[in-house]
Amino acid sequence: MLQQLLGPTRYEIEVMGEEKLASEVVAEAGEKQASLVCIAAIQSGGLAHTRYLCKRLRAQFPDLKIIVGLWGFKGELGPTRDSLLSAGAGQVATSLLESRDQIRTWVRLFLTRVRCQL
Repeated sequence: MLQQLLGPTRYEIEVMGEEKLASEVVAEAGEKQASLVCIAAIQSGGLAHTRYLCKRLRAQFPDLKIIVGLWGFKGELGPTRDSLLSAGAGQVATSLLESRDQIRTWVRLFLTRVRCQL
């Protein structure tokens, strides 16, 4: 769904399932030289795994942009957001549209920065 909101031909998106181990996700991010990773945490109880994945990605790739999508999250977001940010997430979104907007904003900023460095 996120890929459709972003535009299927505009962004290179690779979807990995929940069966992937954190080490496999980190390895693939390195192989693909990802500049942004969006972690969708849509199952209850998935926050511990999401925090762990953020920590692993941040440790391996300090400059990687990490966006966590807590789509359909119910409850007090403040402590959960703080926990994810301290684990290495750059931003936390609670809807697909918010995730889309965060990704689009980051891409515009990234492309502007790259053009300025040339």
